[in-house]
Amino acid sequence: MNIVTRSAVLFASSLALLASTSGASAQVSTTADAKSKAQQLIDKGLAFLATQQAENGGWMAQRGAPAITALALKGFAQDPNRRNDTNVKKGFEFLLSFQLENGGIYKDTLASYNTSTAISALAAAKNPAFQPNIDKAIAYLRTLQWQEGMELPTGEILAGGDVRAGGWGYGSKGRPDGSNTALAIDALVEAGISREDPALKGAAEFMTRTQNLKTNAAPWATNDGGFIYSPARGGESFAGEYTDPSGTKRFHSYGAMTYAGIKSLLYANISKDDPRVVAAWGWISNNWSLTENPGMINAGPTAAADGLFYYYHILARTLKEYGEVSVPTPTGSVDWRLELVNKLASLQRQDGAWKGGKAYMEELEILVTAYTVLALQEVLADLDRSPVK
Repeated sequence: MNIVTRSAVLFASSLALLASTSGASAQVSTTADAKSKAQQLIDKGLAFLATQQAENGGWMAQRGAPAITALALKGFAQDPNRRNDTNVKKGFEFLLSFQLENGGIYKDTLASYNTSTAISALAAAKNPAFQPNIDKAIAYLRTLQWQEGMELPTGEILAGGDVRAGGWGYGSKGRPDGSNTALAIDALVEAGISREDPALKGAAEFMTRTQNLKTNAAPWATNDGGFIYSPARGGESFAGEYTDPSGTKRFHSYGAMTYAGIKSLLYANISKDDPRVVAAWGWISNNWSLTENPGMINAGPTAAADGLFYYYHILARTLKEYGEVSVPTPTGSVDWRLELVNKLASLQRQDGAWKGGKAYMEELEILVTAYTVLALQEVLADLDRSPVK
């Protein structure tokens, strides 16, 4: 794709996202302004979510899965002015109604995804009464991690050195991937599990096998430092694949998974000086963007903004964990907090919601608004720790 075509595609994607927003607002440039603007955006977002809560206490309850309820609840639980609202109490009652005898918090499918998301919401509530529920859910989540010696749905035993070892998939039968593994890691860390826990260490090794880096023995691995979706089945990337001049199949790295990868390594107490982290940080610096989910355009001319709000959410979590306020880019360093607040302010609708494209269910205002509120809460926490320079 040439530069003109690429620019046209990105411009069209931006117009589509902005079509129903409240329009551009004044750009924030100081700590005080950024915190004030972020909180205003959060307040409007939570107000919108409150109007979308069902009578039974859930969000998108008709879909029969608790994950979207958990994402919305986490946003309320992390807001000091809303965490004790009556609707929040009702929401947690609904969420816990999904907990099974085995400890999982799901209904029928997507056991890992739903349970991980629910654990994170329950941990955010900081309610001692939830601890038995969290403990049971963690114990169940551990059973879903692919580990050497486990019996697979096919009847085979997972051998040592298998590329799938250490990861999580959507449930007990789904092959492991970087997204579900990152969610499980988030849940364990937020619930207070030691960062030296073997589950986190195993997960970090799994994520390493999704990295395009020369230390990865996979035949598809390049050396750009980014991450793909899964090493299973010979590799998989939603950003697409290609064949290099030697005839070797390769996979494009992309933003959401690269941020997930670096965060997962950091959560396992792997140093920022580790070559894997250094390489991933280099990819982030070389591909900085808030206009697109970088790398995804390689999947097709309309894919640049696919998963954009999920990308914002995981970007904010990762950069707060990384601990650097400035991201070096090809055009100069940026304060990621200011950039993100300004971008999200430009995309919020008058009713307080955000809405993305149709890929990955981001046409659902409830889901996308929850992602965005959580991203802005990460910004607030980071601004409290490190004021704008």
